[in-house]
Amino acid sequence: MPNWVSKISVLDNIYLVLILAATCILLLRYSVLASNLKVLLLFTAVHFLTETLSLYIHYGLGQQNNPVYHFFAYTGYIILAFFFYRTFQTSLARWAVLISIPVYLALSFVYLLVWEPITEYCSLALMTNHFFMICCCFVFYRHILNFKEPYRPEKDRTFWIVTGLLFYFVGNFFIVSSYNYIRTHRPALLTDMYYAGYIFNYLLYVMIIITGLIHFQTDTHE
Repeated sequence: MPNWVSKISVLDNIYLVLILAATCILLLRYSVLASNLKVLLLFTAVHFLTETLSLYIHYGLGQQNNPVYHFFAYTGYIILAFFFYRTFQTSLARWAVLISIPVYLALSFVYLLVWEPITEYCSLALMTNHFFMICCCFVFYRHILNFKEPYRPEKDRTFWIVTGLLFYFVGNFFIVSSYNYIRTHRPALLTDMYYAGYIFNYLLYVMIIITGLIHFQTDTHE
């Protein structure tokens, strides 16, 4: 076992195991997933590679891993935007989520040039990412309220995945948005604040694992 692996904290190890487990379950259940949920396999795989590479750069090479999170902020947003594109059923909502991709990338590029170079943590890019994704989650909830036929959300795999995403993005919104400020003005709190967000990270991947294993009757998001 490489020496750097032994330096990884227990919380990080749990996180990696959960992401890997979610990825494996989505892969094994791929044939029975609705088309929108199949996109999540790419998201979890990219997230696992991102976190593994980040830990290797930090512990193995002793270098800053901020560029890795810039990459994940952009790619993760694009992947989840396509997840919501396949989930939404109205043309207006689909059009809006597609337009949000170039808008988000343009904003991220401005942040990169003006405030947060690639050598710094991408707080603004992640804050914008989380805000847009929270909006997408509420658009989904608004959408299901308009269903004319009887709808049982507890029997819909997509409902639980979106709920997990909502907790993930709301819970981490204030953490990622204040990360650079805390690092500069309250560095002693940085580690505790960073790991506090793992509660929401764990919740998301536990939700993906559970919903991936359970058979759901409702599948209305093709």
